[in-house]
Order: sequence, then structure tokens, then C-alpha cells
Amino acid sequence: AEDAVRMSIRAQLSSEAPFFELGCAYQRQGDLVNSIKCLRQAVQMGSSFGTDKSVAMARLYLGASFLQDNQMGEAVKHLTFCVEKLPRHVDALYLLATAHRLTADAWRTRNPSLDDEKQISSCVNMAVSWYKRLILLHPDHAEGHFWLAALLSGRGKQTGDADDDNAVAEGMAVRAAELAAAAEAAAADAAAAAAE
Repeated sequence: AEDAVRMSIRAQLSSEAPFFELGCAYQRQGDLVNSIKCLRQAVQMGSSFGTDKSVAMARLYLGASFLQDNQMGEAVKHLTFCVEKLPRHVDALYLLATAHRLTADAWRTRNPSLDDEKQISSCVNMAVSWYKRLILLHPDHAEGHFWLAALLSGRGKQTGDADDDNAVAEGMAVRAAELAAAAEAAAADAAAAAAE
């Protein structure tokens, strides 16, 4: 019995789980510095002892912390790894698309030059691509529809393809509104059922 306890303790000490849990707790509290430190340790430990899925999940949360901390390059790096390992994961797809969208927004605020416009266009195209993949795999993702519509509408204005992109954007906006209305109705039904 004593050997089993020792083996269990050794397994926990060589596991990424405590660092992962602590990193997530720091993230929920908004302490991004400590969240990033712990989640980096979880990734490192997971790479040595964990499974691909555990490393991907640690990198998902690490990418989310970088995203919240406006470190877009790091966010994209970790979220891309996560999507490679978990290609259908809804949060990974959404956060990766969002990281590209926010990177484009950051470039726009820098008084864009012609070179910056190329970078912005590249980031917008990546975001559109990831939002489309998200919606293809998760068609009821309202925020995905909303942001895809917003990006397509803005991209059409920039490229002169406004008619095509705006038509798609309008369809996405309608779908996002339908999903939001359905969610509100479901919440109202749940509240009414709970009140009975």
C-alpha cells in the first residue's frame, strides 16, 4: 500500500495537472502573469509526461491567457498548435479566429502604411478562414456568425467586392440574430419552468 502511495505521489509530481489547474485558476482571477507562468510549466511538463490532448488543452488556456494579455503572436502560436491537435474544438477555433481578428485591429491602430495594409489583409483573411471553419463544424455558434459577418462586411468595403461579401455578411448577421433569439427563448422557457 505504501508503494502505491509513493507511486501516486511521484505520478502527480511529474504531471502537468497541478500547473494546469493553477494556471486556469489564475486566469479566472485575471492574474495573467501567473496564469501564463503556470500554463507554460504545464505545457513543458505535459510535453514530457502528458498526452497530446493534455498538452493541447494546456496550450488552449495558455493561448487564451496570451489573448487576454494582448500578446497576439504568442496567442496565435499556441492556439494553432491546439487546433492542429484538436481540429474540431470549438473554443480553440473561435479563439484562433479571434486572435487573428484582434491582430488585424491592432495593426489598424498603428496609422497603417501600405505594408501594414498587406498585414491587415492577411490577418483578416486568416480570421475569416477560421471563422468559416468554426461555423462549418459548429453551425450554431452565434458569435462566429456575428464576427464573420462583420469581417466580410468590412473586407468588402476595402476590396471593392462589397456586393458579394455584404450579401454573405447579411446572411451571417441574420443567422446570428436567429441564434440569439433562440437562446433568449430557451432561457425564458427555462426560467418559466423553474418558476413552476
